[in-house]
Amino acid sequence: MEWVWKAIKNEWEEYKKQVKDVSTQLVNSVGVGRFLNWASVDARGTAGGLLLIWDNRVLENLEEAKKEDFWEELGAIRGLWEDPWCIGGDFNAVRYPEERRNAPRLTADMRRFSEVIGELGLRDIPLAGAISQSALPRLVSDHNPIILEAGGFSSGKSPFRFENMWLKIEGFKDLVKSWWNGYSVEGFSSHCIAEKLKALKKDLKKWNKEVVGNVSFNRAEALSRLQQWEAKENENALTPEDLEAKNLDLEEYKKWALLEETSWRQKSREIWLREGDKNTKYFHKMANARARRNFLSKIKVNGVYLSSLAEIKEGVCNAYQTLLSDPGDWRPSINGLNFKELGEGLASSLEVMFSEEEIFAALSSFCGDKAPVLPPWTFQRSLNSTFLLLIPKKEGTEDLKDFRPISLVGSVYKLLAKVLANRLKTVMGEVISDSQHAFVHGRQILDAVLIANEALDSRLKDNIPGLLLKMDIEKAFDHVNWNFLMEVMSKMGFGHRWINWIKWCCSTTSFSILINGSPSGFFRSSRGLRQGDPLSPYLFLLAMEALSQLLSHARNGNFISGFRVGGRGSEGLVVSHLLFADDTLIFCDADADQLQYLSWTFMWFEAISGLKVNLNKTEAIPVGEDIPMETLAAVLGCKIGSLPTSYLGLPLGAPYKSIRVWDAVEERFRKRLSLWKRQYLSKGGRLTLLKSTLSSLPTYFLSLFVIPKRVCARLEKIQRDFLWGGGALEKKPHLVSWKVVCADKKKGGLGIRSLATFNKALLGKWLWRFANENEPLWKQIILSKYDLQEGGWCSKDARNRYGVGVWKAIRKGTFPILFNLSVNKEGWVAEAWEEDEGGGSWGLRFNRHLNDWEVGEVESLLSKLHPLTIRRGVEDLFRWKENKIGTFSVKSFYSSFSRDSKPPFPARTIWTPWVPIRASFFGWEAAWNRLLTTDRLKRIGWSIPNRCFLCKHKEETTDHLLLFCEKARMLWLLIFSLFGVQWVMHSTVKNHLLDPSIHPSPREIENPSGKDNVEHMAPTKFGFFAWEAS
Repeated sequence: MEWVWKAIKNEWEEYKKQVKDVSTQLVNSVGVGRFLNWASVDARGTAGGLLLIWDNRVLENLEEAKKEDFWEELGAIRGLWEDPWCIGGDFNAVRYPEERRNAPRLTADMRRFSEVIGELGLRDIPLAGAISQSALPRLVSDHNPIILEAGGFSSGKSPFRFENMWLKIEGFKDLVKSWWNGYSVEGFSSHCIAEKLKALKKDLKKWNKEVVGNVSFNRAEALSRLQQWEAKENENALTPEDLEAKNLDLEEYKKWALLEETSWRQKSREIWLREGDKNTKYFHKMANARARRNFLSKIKVNGVYLSSLAEIKEGVCNAYQTLLSDPGDWRPSINGLNFKELGEGLASSLEVMFSEEEIFAALSSFCGDKAPVLPPWTFQRSLNSTFLLLIPKKEGTEDLKDFRPISLVGSVYKLLAKVLANRLKTVMGEVISDSQHAFVHGRQILDAVLIANEALDSRLKDNIPGLLLKMDIEKAFDHVNWNFLMEVMSKMGFGHRWINWIKWCCSTTSFSILINGSPSGFFRSSRGLRQGDPLSPYLFLLAMEALSQLLSHARNGNFISGFRVGGRGSEGLVVSHLLFADDTLIFCDADADQLQYLSWTFMWFEAISGLKVNLNKTEAIPVGEDIPMETLAAVLGCKIGSLPTSYLGLPLGAPYKSIRVWDAVEERFRKRLSLWKRQYLSKGGRLTLLKSTLSSLPTYFLSLFVIPKRVCARLEKIQRDFLWGGGALEKKPHLVSWKVVCADKKKGGLGIRSLATFNKALLGKWLWRFANENEPLWKQIILSKYDLQEGGWCSKDARNRYGVGVWKAIRKGTFPILFNLSVNKEGWVAEAWEEDEGGGSWGLRFNRHLNDWEVGEVESLLSKLHPLTIRRGVEDLFRWKENKIGTFSVKSFYSSFSRDSKPPFPARTIWTPWVPIRASFFGWEAAWNRLLTTDRLKRIGWSIPNRCFLCKHKEETTDHLLLFCEKARMLWLLIFSLFGVQWVMHSTVKNHLLDPSIHPSPREIENPSGKDNVEHMAPTKFGFFAWEAS
């Protein structure tokens, strides 16, 4: 039996005095029908009761053929109310491959199930976590009812956080400045800062309580006063004094509404959406959802479940205190390792006096929407105190091992650490080997994936059995030994003062853990790096360089083989290992002796650094056939994997044209959408979300792989459905074509990226890098494998038969047909230049006469060559012609694909910074004549009478409703007369918005006056409010 449940809170005001008990007759009056069961809790005194009703006919046997009918029935049920609801039962469907055994990839049924969940506004509840499901044992009950336990919120005391809404209160900055200057503290500088911040925190808390108060309550009070004024105005005209008082209350309401929205935006962490666009409800829902996800009702620590709050706090604090305490074991010396060293000049540059400019640069890089946490300041070294926030690595997790501890460092220390990190990153390339690709200028995460795929491709081509080892380091940041780190920096040539600074940053750390938002425990650490400290990624890289040197030593001593790329015999480059932070990939032969040596290497690395390889999560992956994997895996004690796999979140060893590898991107799309409350977002909010977040999700994949057309169509359908809305399985029309939507705003679009075009622009960056970068390891790999041609601009074509190579998809000619017809395919560009008395011209030679359809290709090529001339004896330079600075950018390359001229569009009038984006979106729809007016609804099949709701005489169209209706014309006349503008009637909304008299100039957009603001936003906002009134 499956149920549809509806919980209805008994808030019927008119029956509150009459209804004492719930009866079947009363339940039937709700109108659900006769096929129902119900249960209730009666009202007691003034407290309302609860009524639970379910329809016992909802589902019997969910056959595949009837499944779509069932989805539609659920949509119809959902359309009956807007209250919260819950659906439970076995739907005979799953959302993702990992939910079903031996499911290789996303299927059409999985995609449809995810669509249904999203359109019904449901949330897929995890099997455990803040909201958990449990069933009675079948021996006790044959119907297995599900018990839902909803997560809660913390009732403990939260730490002090700075509120961004305070900055919007007039006089706040001056008030803080006066407080700060009024504090008299003596002592060394860091002590003075700590004491002043301690005093400032007290003043801010007192001021917030006494002056600001509860912003939600203040907004509600202001709204109540406004409603009283409106009620009074409906009865009699207001006096001038009353109008002035009403306007003051209106401004008061706007102030509190903006402060409330800003506060909820900051709490929700939805910083992609700006405040001021009436998204308070959305921010509120997301903040509460975030709090529920992070709420700990129970947790497993060292195999034992803890459920009471006191047990959870004690168990978690003890576990992390143990984790961050160094056992003090003997540690071998690292004198045998040869690190790259800093020059004396570079080492000295790290220790110079700090400048005001670099401090300001570090401060400017911080996100203003993440409130700095001020520590309690009740102990010495308070500048380096830290709150630990536990973030679950996956939804529904209960084991403490599956939580990621993120450090919320104090704002003053964070500024200091950021300045030091900015200095350190400038010299990382001098001391870090080529095998490491994280946090080093000029190296990218994609480089490592490209190298890994090309090395694997070469090994498969050589038909030599081999192994890939995907290493996992247990609690990587938390286990770093500080003395080892200082010794590594000393051997790398860092100065004594610098090492002491870093040692202070590490050794003065103290922690409290935020459990359900409330600080718990207080302890010091003696090892580990903090995730959230700006210095930690760079320091961890220095520690991992010891592992890189150990593996390089093993390769140089022929203890491990690596994979050879390019060349024959002993020629070519050998790749033995790749590292990106703690993600390590090792290449070796399928040989037990090599694995045994690696096992010793791992133990030695653990002894010197404290970092332990987690063999339970480490995978040995066979490359080739007939490899005794059980025997080889037993040498290390690790798991056995298989190709294709993933490395750094991208496919490794998969055919580059494979559609299956893109399932992960589609899955990420759908999971991200399931977290967002679409029903609480306006179209403007959805547009902002699409541009800032959703359209960026596939960027990582698109930067290295060519997106198949089928995948592109699927992802763009998800975006279209999200943009245009819908719900309860209602198919809302997509009012404007996707091609127009993806156009630039200046050309009438919304500026959402076309995935196919964006893919081309991202892949183009590789060719620019190939031409301009000389030393990176990834380029040396490509050169070794494919050789060099065309004056260093790119490699030769990749034509090998194996599908895991990535470069073959990146390297594609612009004119492949003409290249095949060329007489000299190995020729240089200069050889096609023929000098004459007039200076010279381009002479192209082909091996046969061209067909008519090939002449156009030649003309296109010559049009590109015509502006260019050859200057012999001068070194060639690469210059990007799509922007003024001459350097490649993905943005300029993307823009170059859409140069076709478009009819004029009033983009500057519509997308002004003074108009809320939801109103601008409406103006965009109106300019395209795509509003869902009655005439458009009739075009798409609705049978409804067509009359304007304002004048009741003419048919309702976009142009009539916003321009020609008698009441609309009166309002337009009033608006333009206010600004002294001569009103000229235009035939369409689009032409009206193109009118120069209301079209803002670039100067007015950058430096608007108050009059400019009102004048230019009036047309769009007037139309928007007229539409909302309908």
